[in-house]
Amino acid sequence: MTTGGFGELSAIALARFEDLFTPLEETRATVWSVQIAPQARVMEIAGPADWQALVSAFPEDVTGTHAGEWRARSGLPGPWRLPDWRQVMEHYDGVHLTIGGYLACGGLALPAGGGHTMLTGWIPDATIWLRDVTTGHRRLGQWLGDPQGTGTWNDLHDALLADG
Repeated sequence: MTTGGFGELSAIALARFEDLFTPLEETRATVWSVQIAPQARVMEIAGPADWQALVSAFPEDVTGTHAGEWRARSGLPGPWRLPDWRQVMEHYDGVHLTIGGYLACGGLALPAGGGHTMLTGWIPDATIWLRDVTTGHRRLGQWLGDPQGTGTWNDLHDALLADG
């Protein structure tokens, strides 16, 4: 998964989001700048219609694992669908959720794939990579954080580490 920066955060993934597990103890992350091949095929989720289209094109029944939580949140019995990621990767290298897409459809029960779906477990501006399409990377630094605070930033070397 990759995200862009936001404000003073070099990666928006370092912010806390209700949908992600945050450990109770101190956390640590190494942050990288990643170069993506220009020919990478990326599906963009900018709103509910995009998520519904992805799930409808590549539906996987997840009723057995998601029905309880999603039924409780939505009041709908299902069936429940998510994208079948094995099928998605035959057509796309990654799927990007825009900040607007996250705000517009995160946690909503939407009709798709002959049932319903919810976009959960993502963070804004995240791209889930299904294939390695990187052409290079550079380490930006190490983030040391506390789920109750803002964390600190320790710069590391920034030499380009190209594939090869």
